[in-house]
Amino acid sequence: MFVLFLSLMSLIGLAAGQQPFVVGVCTHFGQNKGDVQANLSLIQQMSVSAIRDEVFWQGVERQKGQYAIPKNSEYFVTTSVAKGLKPLLVLDYGNPLYDHGDKPTSDEAIEGYARYAEFVVRHFQGQVSMYEIWNEWNGGVGKTTPGTPEAYVKLLKVVYPRLKAIDHNLVIIAGAVSGGGVRGPWLRQMLEAGALQASDAVSFHQYIFSSKGIGKLPETLEGNINRVEEMVRSFNGNRDFPLYLTETGWPTNTGPSGTTLQEAGDLAAQTVLLLRSIPALKGMWWYDFQDDGPKADSTEDNFGLVHLDLTPKPAFFAVSAVMRWMEGAQFTSRLKTSDASIDGVEFQLPDGQQGLAIWRLGPGSSRVQVKGASATQTIQDTSPSKTSNSTEIELTASPVWFTGISLQLH
Repeated sequence: MFVLFLSLMSLIGLAAGQQPFVVGVCTHFGQNKGDVQANLSLIQQMSVSAIRDEVFWQGVERQKGQYAIPKNSEYFVTTSVAKGLKPLLVLDYGNPLYDHGDKPTSDEAIEGYARYAEFVVRHFQGQVSMYEIWNEWNGGVGKTTPGTPEAYVKLLKVVYPRLKAIDHNLVIIAGAVSGGGVRGPWLRQMLEAGALQASDAVSFHQYIFSSKGIGKLPETLEGNINRVEEMVRSFNGNRDFPLYLTETGWPTNTGPSGTTLQEAGDLAAQTVLLLRSIPALKGMWWYDFQDDGPKADSTEDNFGLVHLDLTPKPAFFAVSAVMRWMEGAQFTSRLKTSDASIDGVEFQLPDGQQGLAIWRLGPGSSRVQVKGASATQTIQDTSPSKTSNSTEIELTASPVWFTGISLQLH
């Protein structure tokens, strides 16, 4: 038996003016994938606030020194902004006019990249305020050679001041480091080379879907992020530096690496809820919104929150539900119980009530009693329902939401 009292005293440590936590989805409009209007309308329904996409260098600068925004890029950016969604634009990949299309490492290519970045930023000034410098420089994406952290920071130190000179309110994000770069020495070496002095935030990617047991759960993801936070703080005078998780997800492909549709939904809801508890983490983007292809056994084809035909998966409804739960809410504390199989997060709601999301780690169920709640909701429900002052439930991996003035969990 365990008892947890949730009271407004937990707000004592809450920082005033807590900034909104960005929850977004990755799209592939820059690759001409997906119907822009149909995708964005569904994304709006989820109540997330942002998308992440790319404006490719080689598409902007087709002749050296001549720049134009591709029509598809213009369309998806202006349409997303019109729908109230904030674009995070990635500036990548190589351009065949410089360094044979590989990563820009020569002085000429770095200058070329800087001018392309300046053009994009000026063009979208007032519409786009967040930019990510490259995507997974440490790897070979974009048909490029894996790059060194020193070469990446050299690029940052040229590009960053020039973009901030255009608009000092821009958020210029460094890193977009793949999971391998986080686990290995690459991220640390990037920080050692001075990345924090040429950026406003650091981003990275984390995928744990191929792990087993607790290694596949968001609590493991949280631990990985906490280690990144600790590392970054060590290069910033032990002070927080803004972090963004710009890719994470659980694919629903068949086979041993896949996750069932229902499990992916539960994990998605848990992730969005749990990551609100990390102070330095300012946002996360789900990879990705729409499935990339039709192959049932392909990991890459099945990361979406919706299928290729845009029919929603359970994860679409799960993320939509928790976004409604957290609307206007401020995180207050992690749930602390004597039962290691139970996890959850607490929030202060705009109407002065408390919100509590709870779930069980992994398979099985745990019987719990909640006292003091006035309403409850599951991730499958479209609206909350009234509940008695004392409610017993069989808690599973699917998060349940309670609201009330003085909640007690037994």
